[in-house]
Formats: sequence, structure tokens, C-alpha cells
Amino acid sequence: MAVKSFTADEKAEALQLLKDGHSRKEVADQMGCSIASLQLWKRSAGGKKKGKKKKTAKSTKKGAVASASACQCGCGCECCCCVSFEEFAHGYWSKAPHAGEVLKLPPDMMPEAVKYINNVLKYAHDHLGCGK
Repeated sequence: MAVKSFTADEKAEALQLLKDGHSRKEVADQMGCSIASLQLWKRSAGGKKKGKKKKTAKSTKKGAVASASACQCGCGCECCCCVSFEEFAHGYWSKAPHAGEVLKLPPDMMPEAVKYINNVLKYAHDHLGCGK
């Protein structure tokens, strides 16, 4: 089955419907997308999850504050010790060729699969950087 692509206008329309008070299921059904897609679009647009505080940058094991603006370890690359976990994870979900396949999983499996993948990404971000 082919993955359906949505234009920026369609995504904006879906997000507006959510803001207008429509449920995620209603919007997903109307737009022909999954609830997970809506959640990803909302996160990409800067939407915040209810009930959770925004995480602040924290120190890495090397004592450097994670920042996307400059390399903190001096290696000069854009490795995971130099970007926040949120940016690192967003890069995976937006650019990995098969990341969208997770959205095709049955609704009872998909959230657990996303959680598992995010845990793996967190480990990679925190422990497998450039080695500096």
C-alpha cells in the first residue's frame, strides 16, 4: 500500500480543525489520515502536549549543554551531543525512509511502537554520539 502524502495546506487545514474543537478521530476521518499523523503534524507545527512541561536543555555526560546552534564538544559535526533530543528525534521521524510505516500499524499497536522507537532514539542520542 502506498503512503499518502499531504500538502502543507492540507496539514494546516487539519490543524485548524483541531483548534476549532473537532476530535482527532473526526479530523483524521475527514482528512483521510491517521491520528498519529495529526499528532506528528501538530508537533512539527510547534504544538505542545497537554499536561507536560517543556523540557529544558540539560547537560550531557561531558558537561556540555545540548544546543543545536553550536557544537559543544568541539568536533565540528552535527552529532547528537550537539542537538537537543527533540531535534534529533524529529530528524528521524521526518527523514527516515520507513518511519511512516509505523503509522500504518493497528491503532492498538502504533503508540507502543512509537514509544519503543523513541526510547531507542533517546539511547542513541545520549550514548552513541560522535565519540567525543
